[in-house]
Amino acid sequence: MFIKLIVSKEKQSLPLKTVELNCFYPNKNGTVYTSLSLSVSNKDENVKNVSLPNCKYEILNETYTGSSLKKEELGQVFYHQWSCKSANNKDSYCMLVHNCIIFDGKGNQKEIIDDNGCSNDKNFIENLEYPSNLMVRQKSSLTKFKEKYLLTFRCQISLTFKEMNDKECEKPNCYT
Repeated sequence: MFIKLIVSKEKQSLPLKTVELNCFYPNKNGTVYTSLSLSVSNKDENVKNVSLPNCKYEILNETYTGSSLKKEELGQVFYHQWSCKSANNKDSYCMLVHNCIIFDGKGNQKEIIDDNGCSNDKNFIENLEYPSNLMVRQKSSLTKFKEKYLLTFRCQISLTFKEMNDKECEKPNCYT
């Protein structure tokens, strides 16, 4: 890294002195450790029971309210739907579906949704829709996977606590 530093008496005056600094630092990969001591308060107000929502992933036939699809014909439209239901029916969480991969049963895989929750292949699936904080969906069709007899879909779901004053969760910012 190379930095040129100009020192002067006033903002508008000519420089009195010019100093060149060369900074060198090693480029090392390593693990950094630290320790932290915790003190536990006995106050009841600090203790909260948090129950995670139950989440499910469905592939549906015909519409988002259709029955679960087990077998599909090439070119048929179907619907991906991820949903979570909170045990206490409170809207306390935000959901993000990301890192979706298709496995073809023959050792091949293709990422269709990236780690930001955006589509990598809009011919297969568009960017995901978020109709509510705990529901994500999008329609799709299998036109690209000829001669594949078994496909497995795997996606990750991330749940985060919603900010206290926010009614809506932040959605992925995908460039279309």
